[in-house]
Amino acid sequence: MNLRVTKNNYASNKITIVDVMDKCLQLDSMVDLGEFIKNDLASVVQNDMAMFGIVELPSFKLISFTNVGYPKSFINNIIEQNPMGEYVIVWSFIRQWAQEKKTLYTNELSNISSGSNLLNNKTSFIYTGLQGITGERASFFGFSGNFSNSIEQTIELVNLALPNLHRALIDQHLKSTNKKERLNKQILTKREMGIIRFIYQGFGYKEIAQKEEISINTVRSHMQNILLKLRVSNKTQALAKAVKLGLL
Repeated sequence: MNLRVTKNNYASNKITIVDVMDKCLQLDSMVDLGEFIKNDLASVVQNDMAMFGIVELPSFKLISFTNVGYPKSFINNIIEQNPMGEYVIVWSFIRQWAQEKKTLYTNELSNISSGSNLLNNKTSFIYTGLQGITGERASFFGFSGNFSNSIEQTIELVNLALPNLHRALIDQHLKSTNKKERLNKQILTKREMGIIRFIYQGFGYKEIAQKEEISINTVRSHMQNILLKLRVSNKTQALAKAVKLGLL
């Protein structure tokens, strides 16, 4: 079924996009969401490139990010790594959204490292998203393309899709996070988890042995297994790795 939008069938596509977005809530992974935006949504909105993810506000630190077709050189000019190793959106146009909280549009990309040349002369850029209840995080979606409808009509189509896009993104992010946490917790046994928690709390081997009712040598043996499983060489590194993995 050909869903390409033209100026003559814009009204019918307002209905079509509602049908298309029903599929959005049936996806199984973040990869599926990317493919959906690349194919199904693009068949209506006519975006050739897209990006989406989750940011913390007001810093715009990336929690999740997926690029669907933008050149790496373009992405590198709107996202930077800060001294703490975190990736942050730095493009002022996007950060403007945090203040206005509405769908934004620009066709002025010349200030972004040769702009339109990076995007093969597809200079139209639409940015939108939804904030969470607390306002501390937000979903975001960016689209570029040679939109055949007026920009107002294209923005309306994007806004019709936004609630389902937001819900699908949050669902897939939570699913991915929960899966990662489950995998991390499977790294160490229940006994090993207990020991590393005691070490994290500042207890020594003798105290841990008494609390666990095992010998000091057994504690040392468990600690060696922990080091091997976490692929580190000492307790300090083990604690840092456990925190990073969400075990502590």
